[in-house]
Amino acid sequence: MSRIAFVSSTSGRGGSDNALASLAVSLSAKGHEVVVVLLQDGPLRARLEAAHIGFHVVQPGRMRSPLYVLRTALSLGRLLWRFGAEIVIASEWRAQFTSGLASITLRMPQVWWQQGRLTQSVLARMTSTVHCDLIICGNPDQAYWLARTTRRKVRVIAPASDQSFKQVDQTWKGAHAGGSRPLIGVLGRVEEWKGQGILVEAAKLLSERGIAADYAVVGSAEGADAEAYMRSCKRLADRYALDGFAFIDHTDNPQNWLAAFDILVSTSKDEPFGLVIVEGLAMGRIVVAHDSAGPSYIIKSGLNGLLYKDHSGDSLADSLETALTLDAARIREIAAEARRRAGELSLAKFSDSMEQTLTSIIDARTV
Repeated sequence: MSRIAFVSSTSGRGGSDNALASLAVSLSAKGHEVVVVLLQDGPLRARLEAAHIGFHVVQPGRMRSPLYVLRTALSLGRLLWRFGAEIVIASEWRAQFTSGLASITLRMPQVWWQQGRLTQSVLARMTSTVHCDLIICGNPDQAYWLARTTRRKVRVIAPASDQSFKQVDQTWKGAHAGGSRPLIGVLGRVEEWKGQGILVEAAKLLSERGIAADYAVVGSAEGADAEAYMRSCKRLADRYALDGFAFIDHTDNPQNWLAAFDILVSTSKDEPFGLVIVEGLAMGRIVVAHDSAGPSYIIKSGLNGLLYKDHSGDSLADSLETALTLDAARIREIAAEARRRAGELSLAKFSDSMEQTLTSIIDARTV
């Protein structure tokens, strides 16, 4: 068994955080020694504590300051050396930038696990120059782009989380299903690139077409920019005087909302994967997502979900109208295919693929 260290630049409730925690727990259950180093404190810490996964918090300071980056790399290097890490997995580019500097001085194998979007900032572009043995990402389009821009080996391993398999409170579902009208919802952090505002636009268009439904945007806004975007979405819904459009800032059990939704919508414009999409498929929901790299890897439109081409309220409204007019037999067919596709993207398969990949890198270094 191996000593595996994760370094994460995020510590929230998002998909990448869920995937990291789920993988750490799974690898630990297989007998590996696992530690997680968080470059910021947050809700992920409590989840690791509850699962008895060792962790440390290292505050990196300002990424733009070379002195702070160097100090963080040195602190991180000392932690990795004391733990006796045999391999380091950096979750997201900010963690890769810092931990890559630490691992190269210790001559440790390094994996860059890029789950989210890679921004075009100078620091993000500089990350491609920092040491790593392999880049792992969640879809073929992202892999092609990363391989071209970094000139490094890239492997596609679709992430997963144990969130898909939590028991749903059926009593809660019945109390929140919104009566006879279908419930259409978005689940996840609210921020501009996630695009929740186009669901408001689509709701207005559907209302004008005489199609009645209830809507819920479920997720918190973290940070000033995200909070400003949330306020703009709420103002838009108020201006359109939409009946049955709700914003739910936080929920302790998002699976209850997934179960209550008749249709789950992914409004992200450039989604690199979309764990919530897989979670919706696993529950047999009708999933409507933008036709971008991650969703198109998960969904085959018309078979196990629906993809809308243009990232606009018009295009989303058209797809939602299609979904709302499906008959019961067609819904059952799509739900069955959705569950089958979710089974192909299970946590067990994800964990096995990651374990095999990490073990092969460690073995190659020790030969």
